[in-house]
Amino acid sequence: MNIHQLKCFITLARTLNFSEAAKQLFLTQPSISRQIKCLESEVGLRLFDRSSRSVSLTPAGRCFYVDAQDMLEHMEQSLNRAWNAANNYSQNLEIAYSADGPLRMLPEVLDEYRRQAPHVFPRLHICDMAEIYSQLFMGRRDVVFAPSNEEIGEHMYFDLYTTGPACIMPKNHDLSGKSTVTAQDLCHYPLFICHQAQGFPVLRRLFHYLEINHEKKLLLSAESIPVIYEYVRAGYGLAVVPPLSGQAEQNLAMIPFVYPEVHHYGAHCLPENKEAVRFCQITQNIVRGQGRILL
Repeated sequence: MNIHQLKCFITLARTLNFSEAAKQLFLTQPSISRQIKCLESEVGLRLFDRSSRSVSLTPAGRCFYVDAQDMLEHMEQSLNRAWNAANNYSQNLEIAYSADGPLRMLPEVLDEYRRQAPHVFPRLHICDMAEIYSQLFMGRRDVVFAPSNEEIGEHMYFDLYTTGPACIMPKNHDLSGKSTVTAQDLCHYPLFICHQAQGFPVLRRLFHYLEINHEKKLLLSAESIPVIYEYVRAGYGLAVVPPLSGQAEQNLAMIPFVYPEVHHYGAHCLPENKEAVRFCQITQNIVRGQGRILL
């Protein structure tokens, strides 16, 4: 059993989709399939039920998934400590963020942090937003970049961005020429709602606001904001999202959405972790120096 097999297993267990797992791991689908078959052969158990249309965990796979995450974490930590020893770093700083996070300033932050803490190596992790807060409080990550959240435990929060939500649509859509859009403007168009938002109070309130102000039969569901962007690009509907994701591209319009609440996005850490606090302070200073208040 090796790290590659565990990464493939855990990613496929989370996504239950070979194509999405391959995309997240920058591998081909046949490579994922081979790693899973090797792992099943080694443990002597069938971990997934596969058909031409679906993938699901077997009872053994569900049980194995619980421990596989800890096994992978311990294996990576052991390798990281060995790598640090070989490269004269005394510790790691584990940093998590989502793939759609607004972190264009991260190279500048890392450069400044390297000058201030040359003995610490910052390890970057792309994390599922549904799990990002638990990663912090379980001690698996030292810093997480995520929306503000008044419902989680005691910790330090460094505000980085403040913005209102925006509506995304194809640039040739008949609403794309408006300076702002309202819930009333959207009520006759298919509109995507994000499942993953339930863990974030500000997004939960936003999507609840949309649900009560929209035709029920025109509400569509997607598992994440990056997936919503794919649907909108393909013309399946519109969406209202935090415009922090950096996902916008040339063929999409992003129009400010009239809504009474602003969104905050920042860095979270525990106060006793001094290196994490230092990293968050550097990040906030750089962002404030660049005047990054969006929309």
